[in-house]
Order: sequence, then C-alpha cells, then structure tokens
Amino acid sequence: GAASETPAEAGYYVTVKNGTFADDTSEAYFDNGTVIAVTADEAPEGQTFGYWTKNGTTISYNPVYTFAVTSDNIALEAHYVEDTDNIEKYGNAQIETVEVDTVNQKLKFVSVLNVPEDCTIKYAGIVATNNAEKAENLTAENADFKRGQENPEVHSYKYTWTKSSVQADETWYVKGYLVYTDANGNEKTVYSDMAKATLDGYEIIKEEKILGTAMIDSVSVVETNKLRFVSLTNVPADCTIQFAGIVATDNTEDAANLTTENARFIRGGENLTVHNYKYTWTKKDVTADQIWYVRAYLKYTDNSGKAYTVYGDLRTATLS
Repeated sequence: GAASETPAEAGYYVTVKNGTFADDTSEAYFDNGTVIAVTADEAPEGQTFGYWTKNGTTISYNPVYTFAVTSDNIALEAHYVEDTDNIEKYGNAQIETVEVDTVNQKLKFVSVLNVPEDCTIKYAGIVATNNAEKAENLTAENADFKRGQENPEVHSYKYTWTKSSVQADETWYVKGYLVYTDANGNEKTVYSDMAKATLDGYEIIKEEKILGTAMIDSVSVVETNKLRFVSLTNVPADCTIQFAGIVATDNTEDAANLTTENARFIRGGENLTVHNYKYTWTKKDVTADQIWYVRAYLKYTDNSGKAYTVYGDLRTATLS
C-alpha cells in the first residue's frame, strides 16, 4: 500500500503535524489498510515529546506511532511538554481496523491498546456481543466474548479477533478493552469506541462521554452587605470529584477569563464521595461600589484516571 499520488486514486488523506512519514513527507493519500509509521520531530529546546493525537484524541505516548489507515481525513499531531511537566498520561484503547469477508462469512477486528511507560498492562484485547441490548453498555462483564492477552510485557499491544460463521442477519458489536495499573498501582479499565459490523459493512460508534457539569444555581443579596452564590456540580457515576465549589473575584479584568489562577477566592469541598454537590459561598462586607464575579468550579477524574477541569458560566452580582 504505497501512498497514492492524487485524491482521484482510491485513497485516504493523512496529515502529520510536528512529524513525518518514513519518506520525510507530512501529508499523503494512502490505500485503505496501509500500515504506516509516523515519527515525531525533535522536540524544541527545553521540551520533550509528550504524546500523539489523532483527530484530537490522545492515542500514543511513543514518539514513533504505527497504525493502519482505515478512514479519510486523519490528522495526526505530536505534542511536546516542558521537561518538568508531569503530563496527565492514561491508557488508550481503539478499534483500529474492521475487515468484512463476505465470501467466507467472517468479520475481523483489530484493537490497539497503549499505556504510558510507567504503567503495566494487565489485559489487552476486545469485548464483543451480537446482542443489541448488551451493546448499549458493552463491558467485560456482559460480553459474549472477551478475548485478549494477559500481562503482555509491552506498552503498546495489537490484538486481532476474527468472528467466523457470521450469519446474514447478525450484527456484531466490538470494543477495544484494556486493563492496566498506573504508576501508583491503581487499576484502570478502558474501553474504546464501539465497532458495529455486519456482512454488509461496519461503522464506528463514538462513545457519548457524559462530562461533569458546573453551574451557579442562584445569586442573592443577604441582609444589607452580603452576597450569596450557590453552585451545583455533577459528575457521572463512575467519576470522582476532586474539588467542587466556586472561584470568585471583584477584579473586572480577571473576570474576563476567571480561573483558579487569578481568582481572589477559591472555595469548595475536596475529594468528595458524592456525584452531585451543592456549595454555598457568602461574601461578607460587600461595599456599595463592588461588583463580584463568580463561576462554579469543578475538578474530577473519570474511570480511567483522566483529569478534567470544568468552569460554569460567569455570574455577577452587586448589592443593588
């Protein structure tokens, strides 16, 4: 599968930012199924290679990333970090290829699983079902098939699973599946987006991530010189709140992009064991000429250990 010369030939378009293909180019058309390797450019001075993203999704922490081209308009980008940065690294699972063999009634799925260097893979492979109800929340617990490798001594693993004797009326649902331990020994479980395949073809169904939310629920004047703000924060059931509350300032310039970095006040609860949290903050001794700017603020981690920071819309209040 050499690179195609023009889009007129059957091929998919791939671009690389901060890196190159083996022939030192950074954009080309490739035949479907072509296996290519991209190598990150040398890091700028004072920085080091951090990770690759594919269309915005983190997919590898290795400076050389190898994959099969199975879709159009793939945008790869190498990201660099300061040498002193501790970047938030976490395991990644994806279904990289799906092959439909109508003649032999087979479906072949290839998953690619990656973990950072300081992590250890416990299990890497796929989970699969042909039951549409199970597919609504396909996990290792309810899958009809769980296939893979236990404890492979690598940080990047490719697993191929072939389903034979597929019937014309069957639909197979498959996810990449990864269990690993992080640098602190915590076990994490990661699933990829789901491949939905029949003998007529396939599609990749993106997982709808329900993200944490933060909002100011109410603003009120209390007594003669107090302002009260109530924030509401929510995270999905498999997530953990690290901090939930508010950030506040009375500085108009800082309010334009109010964060924990420039807030005068950061108030809330830490390391909460709940998934919904209401926080009330009362500012005392407010003067007649003051304007207070407040945003709800939430920090949480998902079930794979990835950290998120969420700010709500800005709310303002004065005594009048």
